[in-house]
Amino acid sequence: MTAIAPEIRLLAAHLRPALGLASEEAPPLTLAQAEWAMRRHRVGPLLHHALAGRADGDAAVGALLRGSYERNVRRQLRHRAATQRFTGWLAERGHNALVVKGWELGAALYGDAGLRYSKDIDLLIGAAAMQDALGIAAANGFLVSGKPAHQGMRKARLLIGRFKEIGVGDPDYGVQLELHSRLLVHPPPCWSDPEPGDNNWPSLSNPEYVLYLLIHGAWTYWDRLKWLADGAMLAQRVERELIPVVLANARLLHCEEAIVAGLRMVGDLWGEALVADWLAHSNVPADDALMQRHCAMIAERLGYDARTPFPQRLLRATGIRRNPPVFGTHPPRLRSTIDNALFWMASKL
Repeated sequence: MTAIAPEIRLLAAHLRPALGLASEEAPPLTLAQAEWAMRRHRVGPLLHHALAGRADGDAAVGALLRGSYERNVRRQLRHRAATQRFTGWLAERGHNALVVKGWELGAALYGDAGLRYSKDIDLLIGAAAMQDALGIAAANGFLVSGKPAHQGMRKARLLIGRFKEIGVGDPDYGVQLELHSRLLVHPPPCWSDPEPGDNNWPSLSNPEYVLYLLIHGAWTYWDRLKWLADGAMLAQRVERELIPVVLANARLLHCEEAIVAGLRMVGDLWGEALVADWLAHSNVPADDALMQRHCAMIAERLGYDARTPFPQRLLRATGIRRNPPVFGTHPPRLRSTIDNALFWMASKL
């Protein structure tokens, strides 16, 4: 069992009913714990669903979580409207766009889009459409990379070739759209993005999409409980015959150890039975060193109160300390150093 912080295990226990699992006895959440769960781990709507109707709950906690769910429902409606408008503008210019993570994922995983907190909308538009898309955003008064249009475009031009997405803020709907030129930061040779017009790709019946969701979790080291909850639902929702296909594809991309680490953490928090079918088809043994490094990193990052502490970020930005690689090996140090330097320069614009 991995050394996961007790407060994470407490939240995981309370989340069980929202994940379709039997309830477990756990101390009631305090108001401070509920606020932390909403802010740090973005599971307020899920906790509302899990705890609704419990007689032993604190009324203030219940009201706080109910408000989190209701705000998220409204947010998802704004996301949908903003996406439809922006993709319409892109279509007028002859560009397709694909929603890869948004309100539809919440509906697919939980049966209710409002239960999955989603801060922004991820749109795959491809590299060829990026300049037009940023121009559309700037012309319509959007923030570009967090800056007013002209200043933001300068920042975006510095980042556009080396980073996978640029954020644009819709001033009318108050939401952020992440415009992706590609899905992965440093894609391995065997990876290929879907076509932006392929609306059948983001489906839990597509093993490539399932693997993408698991890779996204692995790339962030699952550092919010929200993403591990998604992993728990994926483990249950994906058809059994797709599991060996997903893991075989992970093997080809040399990321099976990273994927299995996330699955093992799901099992650690909510029961090994949840991921037993997945682990049965995996070639990664329980004592695999790289997989265990990933598990340790996940546990470490889950326990942070907020973002990664500055000393840790500095060590990683300078390449002195490197996270366990997702795709088997690290990208070249020089490339990582240049990426970090460009990102720092862009933040100063």
